[in-house]
Amino acid sequence: MGQSVDVIQIDEAKAKEDFLSFYEDFYEELSKFGRIEALHICDNLGDHMLGHAYCKFSEEEEAADALNVMNGRYYDGRQMEVEFSPVLDFREARCRDFDEDSCRRGGFW
Repeated sequence: MGQSVDVIQIDEAKAKEDFLSFYEDFYEELSKFGRIEALHICDNLGDHMLGHAYCKFSEEEEAADALNVMNGRYYDGRQMEVEFSPVLDFREARCRDFDEDSCRRGGFW
């Protein structure tokens, strides 16, 4: 006998609404620290990238203030781990392990 497989139905309109709500919440909260030049929320198949968001402020001091306040806070029941990123241009950002064909995380290799 074969195994049964549960199929998860996703309401795409609801998912988009939830994402936009999250984006707006996050943008509003981060904008309290200064002018935001870029805000990127990862949509990635790898589990190790889910939940990653990148914010670029116009001034490093603004980013430091955001890091100090946001690190350790909770959003939707999950504690945030905030750190500086060496990425300056998010369009160029790529996983180094992926580029080197050695990524073994999340089963996407």
